[in-house]
Amino acid sequence: MKKILVLGSLFFAFAAYAFSQNEFQKIKNEEISQTDLRLAASLAEKMLAGQKSGKIYLLSEDEAIPQVVKGLTESMQISSYELIRVLYGDFESLNFAEGWQLNADQRYTIYRFRGNFSESEDRPEIRVVLNEAGKLSGFWIRPWEDNLNGNP
Repeated sequence: MKKILVLGSLFFAFAAYAFSQNEFQKIKNEEISQTDLRLAASLAEKMLAGQKSGKIYLLSEDEAIPQVVKGLTESMQISSYELIRVLYGDFESLNFAEGWQLNADQRYTIYRFRGNFSESEDRPEIRVVLNEAGKLSGFWIRPWEDNLNGNP
C-alpha cells in the first residue's frame, strides 16, 4: 500500500484544526474563484516542476503563510521529491478535480488536483490549501480518495 506523502510541513496549525472537524462541503465548480484556482495550480506546478528539474522554487511570504515558507526549504523539497519519484515517478502535469471548504471555517479552500506522474496510473491527489488572503497554507501529495469527508 502506498504511503501518504506529505510535503514540507504537512500539517500546519490550520490542518490540525481543520481536519479534526471532518465536516467539509464540496464547492460547486461555478462558485470556485478562478483567480484562486489558477494561483493554486500555479504554485503546485512551480514547486513540482522546480523539484523535478532541480531548480527548487522557494516560496515567499507574499505567496505562503510563514510556517509553509519555513517548512518547504530547499532540502525538504529535494528529499520530498525523491519520495515522490519512488512512489509515482516524475511529475508531468496536474488537472483540477474539485474544491472543498470546511463548513465551520470557510477561510480556507482546498483545491484537489489529479496528478500525472511518469510511473503511476493511479493519478494521486495534489492538494493545495489557500487561506482567505490567497496564501498557500497547505500542500501535499497523497493517494486519491473519492470522498474528502472523513479522509482529509
